[in-house]
Amino acid sequence: MSRHCFVVIEGIDGVGKTTVAELLASMLNAELIKTPLPPFEAFRTFYDECGNPTARFLYYLSVVVLSSSKIHEILEKRDVICDRYIFSTIAYHYAMGVDANIIDINRLPIIIPDCSICLTVEETVRYQRLVGRKGHVKPYDEQDTLYLDNVKTLLKDLCSCVIDTTHYNPIEVVSLILSMLNPVRAPNV
Repeated sequence: MSRHCFVVIEGIDGVGKTTVAELLASMLNAELIKTPLPPFEAFRTFYDECGNPTARFLYYLSVVVLSSSKIHEILEKRDVICDRYIFSTIAYHYAMGVDANIIDINRLPIIIPDCSICLTVEETVRYQRLVGRKGHVKPYDEQDTLYLDNVKTLLKDLCSCVIDTTHYNPIEVVSLILSMLNPVRAPNV
């Protein structure tokens, strides 16, 4: 039996990742995975604030490995849409100055997605979206425009495609993704 489709949605906060991932998963009757998974979520704040970018990087790599194990099981039964995965881990930490070459992505025990999509948006629209979130407080790294520009550039380079969500509503973004996925999903349709 062939494995189902594994799609990753990447991007910085405020580009529409979660909204698009939820809608795409619903439309495909796919399982939605948000990283970090609950067992790791409890430690997220600690590592985000620990002041040691390498320790933070290794924490998020562990999150990806654990998530990959769960994704592997689910792919036997249905498609998986993942809200952030290995590409965010690499981009954010490389932009922090961590030597991401300390790991070889091809040797990690993880499932490589069939399609990785980097969502982008104009900064003014992103800011409006973030301000509209209840209780949203920008973490320290969200304040640094140069840092975020580096993350965005790295994500664009790492992902298989890029979609600018500035002038599209979530349904239109999902329609674009579905049109790209048709060749990827063909064996399972």
